[in-house]
Amino acid sequence: MKLWFYKKFKKDQVVRLYLTTATNRLRIIYRIANSKTIKIGNARYELNDEDYILSKGIPSYFLVEGRIEPINPHDLNKSVMTPEYYDTAISANLAKELFNASGAGMDHVQIIMILVVIVLISSLIGNYLMYDQLQILREENLTLIDMIRSLGGRP
Repeated sequence: MKLWFYKKFKKDQVVRLYLTTATNRLRIIYRIANSKTIKIGNARYELNDEDYILSKGIPSYFLVEGRIEPINPHDLNKSVMTPEYYDTAISANLAKELFNASGAGMDHVQIIMILVVIVLISSLIGNYLMYDQLQILREENLTLIDMIRSLGGRP
């Protein structure tokens, strides 16, 4: 009941505190900020005018248990990686893992398949090039047959 009252009627005085504990739990606490110091349990925390965000009109601070000042969510020097860079890094790592999983060498079936494809392509190219030569031979053959007929021989 007290939280609802704070959030609805004392929005200009209340602050929301996100406190992470040593056991990796997140506690959301609402307090009326009379000064720049807030007491939660036995610990005191300093609040400043730079390290907050507004969430539904309520100033919100991120606190870590054992640290006096709040964390500024706009100035995190630990993470300089953009989401696009992260996706690129994950994709590159996935491709690298796929190549490593396939092994260093190729198995015999892959080698045979590559050789069959190479032989098939070379035979198609050879047939294409020989087709023109066959036309020339066919014309010369017809010329020889005509010469034999003109001499009176039988082709």
